[in-house]
Amino acid sequence: MTPQTPSKPDIRAFIFDYGNLLMSFDYNLFLAKIEPFTPLSIDQLHRKIYSPGTLNEQFELGHLTGREFFEAVEKECQLRRISQPQFREAYSRIMTPLPRSYALVEELAGQGYALGLLSNTSPWIYDDNIRIMPIFPQFQAISVSFKVGHKKPAEEIFHDQLDQLGLPPEEYIYLDDLQDYVDAANRLGFKAYEFNPAENPAAYTVLGKELKRDLGIRLETLGTK
Repeated sequence: MTPQTPSKPDIRAFIFDYGNLLMSFDYNLFLAKIEPFTPLSIDQLHRKIYSPGTLNEQFELGHLTGREFFEAVEKECQLRRISQPQFREAYSRIMTPLPRSYALVEELAGQGYALGLLSNTSPWIYDDNIRIMPIFPQFQAISVSFKVGHKKPAEEIFHDQLDQLGLPPEEYIYLDDLQDYVDAANRLGFKAYEFNPAENPAAYTVLGKELKRDLGIRLETLGTK
């Protein structure tokens, strides 16, 4: 008897991470703008604000309000002569859109796929960048860490997407720039791929070939249609 070829899963949804997939980002743009207001160097600022377990992580988990985050950074980093609005503008203006990724989202929406956005992010990045993307209305499910109270790779934030879209995990493709988060999604039954077009523009071509090979999905934006 000839063995049967395993059937390919019926993919009905794509979930995108935000940073490095839809927009590139550079923390140093923010740190360079606040450096004149503190005796600390950019490296010292980065460690105090962005290292695991420090202030930005607490902001992204929803443990700090915007005012509390600003005041905590002000105290921890000895900030002087900078207002909260100035600080927020510097903090938020670190993102650069990736037009080809926007086109990919539009193409997937046009083909009838459900779309989700899943990101470790803060209220300011969400309000000042994510919500104003022209493609934002295409996402039916939004899971952001400061609202969920958990960050990737915690299972809870992935389950928030499942609850919103109501599909079994094997019907999702999940895209993320960090392998640890790809692995976490795969363990939960998603079909997950590492995808980092911000650092590697060839990632579009690579992803296109993977989706065509693994699932028979062809997309013009990825050069396979």
